[in-house]
Amino acid sequence: VQSTVTPGVVTALQQLLKFHGLASEVLAEECCGALDLHLSAHDRARQRMRSLIDLAWPHIDQIEAIVSSATGCAVTLEEYPRLLADDPAYRDRAARFAALLRDPVDLLSDLANTTMSPPC
Repeated sequence: VQSTVTPGVVTALQQLLKFHGLASEVLAEECCGALDLHLSAHDRARQRMRSLIDLAWPHIDQIEAIVSSATGCAVTLEEYPRLLADDPAYRDRAARFAALLRDPVDLLSDLANTTMSPPC
């Protein structure tokens, strides 16, 4: 959704990260499952969650942080361990994936020693 509604956000975030000396890579624009959850399509949401974890998994040992440029997605990514808790094949992967999640404002604030008050 974000790539359609606000297409420059990911590029702008990557530029900010680069300015602060951080390398970044977009693995792919996969849906995290948030929209499906909001629409009560829980099975489809979990399929999307597994797909995103599978996409990142071959790189998981090299990933220092997963940064989402969409707040709604970040909230869902944070919930992966709870949402996939009943899936024995993905329970541990979901926890590891979510543990790497960092909010971009927090990440940049840590680097730049700034305080932000995000809009509601």
